[in-house]
Amino acid sequence: MKTRERLLFMALGGLLVLAGMIVGQFVFSTAQAQDGAQDATFKTVKCEDLIVGNSLNPIAVIVGSIAGNGCIRTFNKAGHQITVLSVTDSGHGLIQTLSRKSKTVTSLSASTNESGLIETMSNTGKKLVKIGSTDSGGSIGVNNTHGVKVVNIQANKNKDGAIGLFNRYGDLGWSKIGKR
Repeated sequence: MKTRERLLFMALGGLLVLAGMIVGQFVFSTAQAQDGAQDATFKTVKCEDLIVGNSLNPIAVIVGSIAGNGCIRTFNKAGHQITVLSVTDSGHGLIQTLSRKSKTVTSLSASTNESGLIETMSNTGKKLVKIGSTDSGGSIGVNNTHGVKVVNIQANKNKDGAIGLFNRYGDLGWSKIGKR
């Protein structure tokens, strides 16, 4: 066989391999892990969503993104989302716990002034307690079941303690500052 013929067969073989790879991309579905697969270590894995589950809970954890921000979500056996670790649209970190019916009941995040913020909600979604940081210090607000603030405890602008009690409609009823 002449060199020219050998090169022609090698080129033809290379084209067949290349054609097989291209056709394989369109004909065959993505790879699925097999039952009983062995442990493996990878340096880097890139995917849109990573779903972790088993026979008791097929979707226990989803690692992915929401609106371009990273997110880890956990689900109970009934398929309800229970916790969220994510980034807010404003770029702050956010941790939420949810009820069995996927309603947010606690939230830990950064406030608009870049300070810490903890909120608890009722089973209907009304904010009941808000603990946060302000420019002058800490603040605790307590709301009634209608979401109206009825108690506020905070450090005021002069760095003194301040307490305010409000009626069920949010009107100030009594306040006191810790300065003599």
